[in-house]
Amino acid sequence: VMEIDERLDYIEFRMNLLREGSEFCKFIYDNEITEGQLRQLYDVMDEMREKIDNGMVISRAEYESKLLDVLDRRRYDYHFCESFAKLLWEENRYAEVFPMVYKDSQKFADLFK
Repeated sequence: VMEIDERLDYIEFRMNLLREGSEFCKFIYDNEITEGQLRQLYDVMDEMREKIDNGMVISRAEYESKLLDVLDRRRYDYHFCESFAKLLWEENRYAEVFPMVYKDSQKFADLFK
């Protein structure tokens, strides 16, 4: 159970997501991601970016597993991971991660032609 201060912080964070109104923010809002979770997800993205910058190849399994380690695996799955990377890529944020992880995916083939 959240304390009142935690609850207020959560509500304020969600209000800010709505105020910003980007597709990414709506996605975070709709998936009820907390500010703390989002920070951890960004940490994973920073780690992925660093590996890519160092010439390493990131597998889909590695990326999705690291992201889902932050979240409740009973509620979130690879669909969340795909959308998270794709929406950031569309905003030109962590733009190297989505193509590295999903360039061979039939689902996204049209995006990489």
